[in-house]
Amino acid sequence: DWERFKREISSLAKLHHPSIVRLFGADREGKHAFFTMELVEGTPLTDFVDKKKLPPRKVVEITAQLAEALATAHELDIIHRGVELKNIVLTKEGVPKLLDFSLAKSIGEAPSAQVTKAGEMVGSLAYTPPEVLNDGQHSPAGDVYQLAVSMYQLLAQSKVPLTGPIKKGADGLEIAVSP
Repeated sequence: DWERFKREISSLAKLHHPSIVRLFGADREGKHAFFTMELVEGTPLTDFVDKKKLPPRKVVEITAQLAEALATAHELDIIHRGVELKNIVLTKEGVPKLLDFSLAKSIGEAPSAQVTKAGEMVGSLAYTPPEVLNDGQHSPAGDVYQLAVSMYQLLAQSKVPLTGPIKKGADGLEIAVSP
């Protein structure tokens, strides 16, 4: 929708890091809005689970580069909220690029400015940080959690670690973790 589009443009316009896709411009033609961004040629990290395997040293390099990219976003008060393998492409030069800032929000954003309503889930459940499940509050730590889940997938060559049923207890949510 238009509000998410404006948020993504606003977030991307501020960000300048080698591991974050670059925004070149945005415009609107009648009812249609569009933006131009860097063409990222490479392989989505999802392709490296089951099909191809990355050496552990390369996964560590990717993790460090993406952690720096997220730190850059967090310094500008931007939380990505969608860090997962499908939103990361490894370029032919071996540089990871973080894509899709459509779920991004500002740290400390006033509830009236939020597109997502209270109690509404954003992103993929398997990547959702436990604190978000408990109280719905997103923070930079949640992006780090999502990065860790993504890198776990690459190293373990498996699905995300939290695959069990989610049950609500009196003290919040309990998540069944796969062995």
